[in-house]
Amino acid sequence: MKTILPRSVTVAAGSATTVTTQPGDIVFVGQRDDITYAIPAQGVSVGNLSPVARTFFRGLRLTNEAFYCFRAGTEPLAIDISSLVKIIMAANPAMSAAPTITYDPDDKTCDGTPSYVDFTAAADSELDPLMFVWRESTVAGGTSFGNPLTKGGIYDPGVQAAGTLTSNNTNVTAGNFVIVAGKMYRFVSTTPDAEGDVLVGSDADGTLTNLKDAINRDSPGTKDGVKYRCENAHPFVTCGAVTAHAVTVTAIGGGTGPNSLPTTTNDATLSWGADTLEDGEASEGGEGALRITPSDNSKTGFNYICSIHNLAGFTYTQAAKLTVTLA
Repeated sequence: MKTILPRSVTVAAGSATTVTTQPGDIVFVGQRDDITYAIPAQGVSVGNLSPVARTFFRGLRLTNEAFYCFRAGTEPLAIDISSLVKIIMAANPAMSAAPTITYDPDDKTCDGTPSYVDFTAAADSELDPLMFVWRESTVAGGTSFGNPLTKGGIYDPGVQAAGTLTSNNTNVTAGNFVIVAGKMYRFVSTTPDAEGDVLVGSDADGTLTNLKDAINRDSPGTKDGVKYRCENAHPFVTCGAVTAHAVTVTAIGGGTGPNSLPTTTNDATLSWGADTLEDGEASEGGEGALRITPSDNSKTGFNYICSIHNLAGFTYTQAAKLTVTLA
């Protein structure tokens, strides 16, 4: 079991407070509220002794509503369960679930007025952000779908966000890590056996190659558990080949959502171009939409499907059909 170990906790006294963070820190922002909970029965409490004053006793209690800390002579405080779960999910998104589809795209007809159609979809998610990845059937009426659509020609699913990780051509230190679009990968010098482990290569480019393979989950039959350990490919990005001691990761789908995904590292030999992915843009049809502007009737009968992603995974919508009746 992994544990969140805070370096420090700062409480702002009526004014804004700046907290200095380090790569890998999980930052929580909240405020006191006057929500009242009934303190649960004694039978579900545990004792907590201060490590610096062993005779100082606090009580800790947990219910389906909240986690409580109390001591005789002062007001008890509680953290509601939903807030605790958010803390856990920030440390490990796999504790959450993939998005739940709330709106499937509708069939669309384009007759030239207007000259385009917009396919849209929606989902609920405990995790932010969401990313929308649109695909087109390989043939009219087909149920097999091709690679993610990118902006160009008749298609506008938005512009994909991206980020570049550069090495100074000195190898990394085992034990250090890199955060790639919200997911942590840790460099190891022995067999990678924990989720996100990446084997340190014989040189800097070799390490970047192993990291690329981990992000893409390349050749898992021969590399997973040897060069890296990852249960799944990264749900938001793919990684290109090592070029000039650098790799570029690119969001699978267009839109602004991935722009908020953090990119950082605690290894001095590596650097990102920015603190997050950047340059993602929404479709002209809106965030998460796919706009198609047919030039002729050749796309009539084709189906379009969307996978909606968060850091825990992705879920597919139902497919929608395009009918084109241009004069």
